[in-house]
Amino acid sequence: MAEGSGDPDLERGVIRWSFLDGDVWQSLDEGNVLSDTTNGLLNSGIMTFSLPFAQPHTLLPSDLYWIRAALAANSSGVADTVDVRAQAVSATFVDHGNAADHLSQPLAPGSITRLVKPLPEVKAIHQPFSSTDGKAPEQPEWFYTRSSERLRHKNRALTSWDYEPLILEAFPEIYKVKCLAVDSDDHLRQAGQVQIIVVPDIRGKRPFNPFEPKAAADTLRKIEQFVSSHSPILASCTAKNPTYLPLTIRIGVRLKPGWIPAYATELLNTALQRFLAPWAYDESAEIIFGGRINISLIINFAKERPYVDYVAHVKLFTLEREVPENSYGITEIPGGGPDVILVSAPNHQIDIISEVRYKEEFFVGINYMMVGKDFKIAEM
Repeated sequence: MAEGSGDPDLERGVIRWSFLDGDVWQSLDEGNVLSDTTNGLLNSGIMTFSLPFAQPHTLLPSDLYWIRAALAANSSGVADTVDVRAQAVSATFVDHGNAADHLSQPLAPGSITRLVKPLPEVKAIHQPFSSTDGKAPEQPEWFYTRSSERLRHKNRALTSWDYEPLILEAFPEIYKVKCLAVDSDDHLRQAGQVQIIVVPDIRGKRPFNPFEPKAAADTLRKIEQFVSSHSPILASCTAKNPTYLPLTIRIGVRLKPGWIPAYATELLNTALQRFLAPWAYDESAEIIFGGRINISLIINFAKERPYVDYVAHVKLFTLEREVPENSYGITEIPGGGPDVILVSAPNHQIDIISEVRYKEEFFVGINYMMVGKDFKIAEM
């Protein structure tokens, strides 16, 4: 499952399992679902069924045994399906004098290819995805950090800072935590309400949306349960994923001689994606909260590309709305609250300047504007 793709704000529905038996779907809910480590299809895992004999059928290809999962409502609360495999088994790492940092990164897909003791009935072994739940031994510098933090928060969550190291220590799969302090001017939150924003650690893990990494709904619930046992009795804690705000860049560039426009456009589009969401390409890059961006940095970044001669204009759009410019270069994104993370849109609008000399009148007016962005049609 694509962990984090399910909407955690929706009420979880009950998944009904059934199998096709003689063109009729028969229930598997009467003790035939033996185990489910997916927590109701919220995260990746293994499901074990006791499958009854099925009569021949004609509704679907008859050479397969068909199993159906049905959800009556709130299907968006379930994670998106990436892959379904039969004959799955879990493997547990056993230390045989491996390197101390062996568990610091997930095991890459395809690392496990055979059994330790071959079995004649097993033809092949496939590891399609990375490993999970690995934790490296604590290093001395980590111990000093953890002990110093423990002396400060004393295993209790009283201040906003206390929540963050407590959660990071208890949930190693979380990369960053931000606890939003209660604002007395915010009528939506009252005293005692705590909002915790978490970003999962996606380094080396698949499957994940690298542009918008989100923790699974069951992970958020576990964090809320953990925090409630360490916070004051009157505190009400809510854990949620960040609000990701896609940012679209419209930029006019003049290419250097010899570059094919279509190829250079594709290169620049990918480069802008890397610039706005570096963590999707570089595991050492940091995910930063806040709705601010410096337009001058975008211009300078584009100018440094080897295929760009000069940059003529730059406009920013969020959710199909143009972001107004200011005279200082640092633009405040509308709606960019403390829980917002700016990310790259899938595609950016790149205007290729074909004339040797840039003429501003070619990039203003109705012919230049785009419907839905800087050109708005009034509702009737």
